[in-house]
Amino acid sequence: PSQMPRGVRGDEDEPSMTGASLTFYADRFESTLMEDGRRVTIARGNVYIGQAPGGSDQYMELRAQEAVIFSDQLGEDGKPLPVKDTYSPMSMPLSGGRENVTGVYLQGDVVMSRGERYMTGPEAYYDFTTDRAIMTKGVFRTVQQERNVPIIMRFNEGRVLSSREMIFRDVQVSTSEFYTPTYHFGAKSVYMMDMTPYDAEGEKLSQDHWMAEMKHSTLNVRGTPVMYM
Repeated sequence: PSQMPRGVRGDEDEPSMTGASLTFYADRFESTLMEDGRRVTIARGNVYIGQAPGGSDQYMELRAQEAVIFSDQLGEDGKPLPVKDTYSPMSMPLSGGRENVTGVYLQGDVVMSRGERYMTGPEAYYDFTTDRAIMTKGVFRTVQQERNVPIIMRFNEGRVLSSREMIFRDVQVSTSEFYTPTYHFGAKSVYMMDMTPYDAEGEKLSQDHWMAEMKHSTLNVRGTPVMYM
């Protein structure tokens, strides 16, 4: 498999995902450097992107069949180079070494995972500059560790707001892998925040702890709502 150059952003001692380097693999890819200095890379076949601020508990993985990766050039000091003015014939050509991956569009059997929680869907976009992502018509899975019970949410739209926050819209919540479970909670929106304490290296200091809020929810039996909350 092919490996892309890794770009480093921010302070490497900072556990935030925006300061972590990327590792990228694919069966094949094509890369084009645009006139404004930005690069567009098209990857096909077993696409894999990994990013970690240090500890394995916060390690993030992105997988798909195809991807479009967007990146900016970095100068020798590690800072982004100024964007070239493509409208001015006197603008200076860009030069530099490393590159900063700013975002990636994923398509085909997409998996976005971090620790024991992961999302799957047909397509997604991840913005590395803000640690935000969006996925449509997907499934979110995690485990309630104290009782080892799976939690499965099917949603029309899921957004990653930060490395600790997510929000889902038009959601079906259950403990069943079946598309139509016997019992499930329906909700217009579900907001979740990871309240687990982590050390400076990104390692967990306790068991997973979540705060969740469901709005306009219903209790459903065999697909029929029997209670509104």
